[in-house]
Amino acid sequence: LARAILQDTKSIILYEPTNHLDIKGTKNFWQAILKIREKRIMDILISTHDFFFVKQECDWVLALHEGNLFFNGPKTNFFNEGWDQRLLS
Repeated sequence: LARAILQDTKSIILYEPTNHLDIKGTKNFWQAILKIREKRIMDILISTHDFFFVKQECDWVLALHEGNLFFNGPKTNFFNEGWDQRLLS
């Protein structure tokens, strides 16, 4: 992550970046990502199971179920239409 920031990259892809972190570590990581996003124009693609973070901070959702894309759209549509609950059931 530090290397990508220092190289002035235009996009970052993160795969389950908070996996195996405790609650405090997860909170600190997401805060760092949000600070990066505030300071520069950068696309950040995050693969995560953290619906709370997605609901609070993300703009767009690509949702997979059993390896297939079943939702692609604004986060408001994802949560307002109950897709998050369908994934959990």
